[in-house]
Amino acid sequence: MRFPVPLVHKPLVALHIMPLESCSEEREFDLKTLISHTYSKIKPMGLSLRSYSECSPNEHGVITIGTGDSDTAPFEDSYTVVYRKGMIEAVRAGLILPNQQSNAVTFLRYEESVLQYVRECFQILSSLGCSPPILVGITLFGVGRAQLLHPGNQYGIPSSRLFQNDIISLPSVLFDNFSKDVGKILKPALADCGETDSLTVAAR
Repeated sequence: MRFPVPLVHKPLVALHIMPLESCSEEREFDLKTLISHTYSKIKPMGLSLRSYSECSPNEHGVITIGTGDSDTAPFEDSYTVVYRKGMIEAVRAGLILPNQQSNAVTFLRYEESVLQYVRECFQILSSLGCSPPILVGITLFGVGRAQLLHPGNQYGIPSSRLFQNDIISLPSVLFDNFSKDVGKILKPALADCGETDSLTVAAR
């Protein structure tokens, strides 16, 4: 996968949200429309309000880039592109960084960031006038041999799962409307971490 900006941390979380109508040749937004519906409304995944640039035009549509959490030590760790066709591509580095000693990544931060961002993207697509069905795909890069830590079970005992592959594609999910419970639908795929063969699941 080629990225429009350099990303300095691994692993990466890549989120693709595509209205199926974007495959139509007639579907294409002009830059003025894209900017008016995304300016100050969309930010890179999992970042605070001060750590990203405002949306600006690029060759594909509009892009916002993560600039780090420090004004004195900025870095590009994420970006989001809203394409003219209405598709959204969001990539975040550093969201699931392994612990240097245990080589483990924490599940909750990764899960909460992805779920909240899908909700935000659905709001953007709805404001643009995009219509379901919407296909949501999630891919993890650079996670080979890291362990994903899950919160404790009913007895307070945490569990972990080893990533077997360096690149993992989670099962894609098809949403037939914007009112579906994003958390309920996507949590099973996020927890599974795509260690099974990739497939498309219809949201129910």
